[in-house]
Amino acid sequence: MKNTIVAFGVILLLSCQTQNTATSDQENEEMKNPDAAHTSQNALDWDGVYRGVLPCADCEGIQTTIELKQDLSFKTKTIYLGKSDSVYEANGKISWNEKGNTVTVTPSDNGPATQYFVGEGVLTQLDKQGSRIKGDDANRYI
Repeated sequence: MKNTIVAFGVILLLSCQTQNTATSDQENEEMKNPDAAHTSQNALDWDGVYRGVLPCADCEGIQTTIELKQDLSFKTKTIYLGKSDSVYEANGKISWNEKGNTVTVTPSDNGPATQYFVGEGVLTQLDKQGSRIKGDDANRYI
């Protein structure tokens, strides 16, 4: 049931421009002025499976599935669309930032760590400095 809700949430966010803008504004405000008593870490059902297609410089997109687990581990599967049918898998540990609104996924194979802002039923990939990605493709990182 939770996976269905998460999938529906991702589809809703990707299909409705007005909703994306409102969500982005709300998440930006939460990143700047978080409520210390209620964080994504302690107030949301953040564990679960998240799916989306991230931008790719030399392919149609990176089909990405991330599973976050309560034991602070994760598992990812990625497929480079239009380039290969190979499925790349990684697993490792996650850690939360001090504000409790962002996770860093660190692969056990020493691959690059990636940060995600955790919202209600949605992950938003952040840049290497932990800031929201801006520009024309910004909504494609959700």
